[in-house]
Formats: sequence, structure tokens, C-alpha cells
Amino acid sequence: MRSANPYSPPREYVTTGSVAQEHLAEYDRISPVAFIVLPLIFGIVGFIGYLVLAFALNTYGIVTQPFLSYGQQAVFISLPICTLLTTSVGLASAFIVAGHRFFAALLFTVTAAAGYAITSSLWNAQIAQYGSDPSEMVLYYPPAGYSAIPGILAISSFILALARAIEREPSPEPMYSQITALPSNSSPLEIVTFLE
Repeated sequence: MRSANPYSPPREYVTTGSVAQEHLAEYDRISPVAFIVLPLIFGIVGFIGYLVLAFALNTYGIVTQPFLSYGQQAVFISLPICTLLTTSVGLASAFIVAGHRFFAALLFTVTAAAGYAITSSLWNAQIAQYGSDPSEMVLYYPPAGYSAIPGILAISSFILALARAIEREPSPEPMYSQITALPSNSSPLEIVTFLE
């Protein structure tokens, strides 16, 4: 018979070979891989996606030729911004796979806010210095769109996390019924201890 030592770990409730244990083992194998694979895939897709968007927007039918040369700026500023944004989306998606939906929603929000702040700062600086230019279409439309994607994902993952949390939580017993269950001569310390 096992001793009633409070420092010994509790007995296992999941039996060996059960479906729950197999599911947890599979989940433990997938989670670390997701943190490597998803940011890589999203980063590569973001890199290629920016190049495709830049070429498509460049031939879209610009009425006037751009005053500014934007090739280097596109490669050294806009392309890395888009790649980093999509890599961050991949990392936040890995947190969803790992089951941390609220943290993923926070990462999506931070990614969207940082991407938008950086893009709008660069865009406004260019407009302030040179005025409006058709090169903005290639330089700033893709990063602005890439910044909107994590914002949309933040809202949807927060709603999903909230729905899952509500689904798992049983409806609590009303607080007044717990308080009325206490004896009338209870001290405030006993009431606080009871409610914890």
C-alpha cells in the first residue's frame, strides 16, 4: 500500500496504452516540429509572395513613371518587413498548434501593430520628404496588407480561444449561494478562505 506522503506525486489516472495517452504522445511530437516548420514555411511564402506582388504591382499600369528609384528600397526594406511579418505569423500559428490560443492572439496583435507602425512610419517619411509617388504601390502596399493579415488572425484566434474557454468551463455556482451556505457567525477570514 502506498504511503500518504504529501510530497509523493499523485498516481497516474491515464492508463498505459490508452487513447488519451497516444493522443498526447502524438501531440508532443507535433508541437516542437510546428515551431520550426511553420515559421519557415510562412517566411518562404511571404518572401515569394512579396516578389510576386511587387512584379504584379509594378506592371499594374502606373500612369506616371516613379520619380524615385525603389529597387534597393524594395529589396532591403519592404521585402524583409514582409518576410518577418509572415515568419511571425508562422510562429504565432505554431502556438495555436501547441494549444496556446490566447498567447497566439497576443503575438498576432503585436505582429500586426509592429508591422503597421513600421510601414506607416516609412510611408509617411517618404511622403513628407518627396511627396506622393507611384513607387508607394510597390514599396508600401504589400507590407500594409501583410500587416492586416495578423490583425485579422488575432481577432479570429481570440474569438476561437474565448469560445474554447467558454466551452470547457462549467457554469459556476452563483456566488450568493456560496455565501449563504456559510454559518452566520463566520469571520471575514473564514469567508475569504471559503471563497478561494
